[in-house]
Amino acid sequence: MAKTYYDILGIKPTATDEQVKDAYRHLVRLHHPDVSQDPNASLKITQINNAYEALKDADKRAKYNRANPTIFAQPQQQAPFSSQSKPYSAFSNSPLLGSDSFNFDAVFSAFGNNQTTKTAPLDPTKGANKFLTVDVPLTSIYKGDKIAINAYLPTRQPNGNMLDDPVKLMVNIAKGTKQGQLIGIAKHGEASEVGGDNGDLILKVNITHANNIVLKGNDVYQTINITSWEAFLGDSIEIESPAGTLSVFIPENSQTGDKIRIAAKGIPSVPAGNLFVVLKIVNPKITNQNQLEAIKKLKKVFENTITNR
Repeated sequence: MAKTYYDILGIKPTATDEQVKDAYRHLVRLHHPDVSQDPNASLKITQINNAYEALKDADKRAKYNRANPTIFAQPQQQAPFSSQSKPYSAFSNSPLLGSDSFNFDAVFSAFGNNQTTKTAPLDPTKGANKFLTVDVPLTSIYKGDKIAINAYLPTRQPNGNMLDDPVKLMVNIAKGTKQGQLIGIAKHGEASEVGGDNGDLILKVNITHANNIVLKGNDVYQTINITSWEAFLGDSIEIESPAGTLSVFIPENSQTGDKIRIAAKGIPSVPAGNLFVVLKIVNPKITNQNQLEAIKKLKKVFENTITNR
């Protein structure tokens, strides 16, 4: 007996709109190609999408029921894609799944290093979305920029075959763009199998920076080297930061790991983050006798100092 859309979602024809939505979310979470090892995951997701589109509200469900009058006379089959006995409603309050605006493509897409993945679209006439991670320098985040990326645009030839045409795209990077932010380029994803529009190309921003920089939200932590005497005596120095050349005052008796906060010099988002200058004391190498004697005198002066180790 052919499976109905109710069978595919594992629900009864009397299910409420909320139960339909819960079932859909559960199956998408379970069988999405980016989390499932099943080689037929994309096909299953397409079937799940089609079933949800037909049953997601009372009007569409009534139309489907009228076109399939034998549904209520059929014994309901177990959901063909289900492998868990947990009720669907257990997922309804998950912050990952969200509410009516839930978009599983944005949640489940796996972004590898410059790798693309594709997922079945909700609209069966539209091509699948394609996902790509792009590296963006931190300096571009501070000022806003345009970056060039190489991609492939699927086009259908007159003979019906698909050809991936290489294209170079210029992508606008807005000032203050965040790590992991998504940028959509319409109709540059996979081609439709039935003559519809291409899917979209979704870019995930990966901010690149020097090894002495750490990003925490909108805040930027930059480690800088200072000398022993700068740490002892304090000093005013200039540093090169993502925000440009900055004057930084080193307080006397500074220690490695001390942080100096420079307000509003982090990621220029809304609100702007802060720049934290993290101090690292670097001792010079002794290269002559005079330096050696100076260090011995310094040791003598501090011989009664107790050091916590």
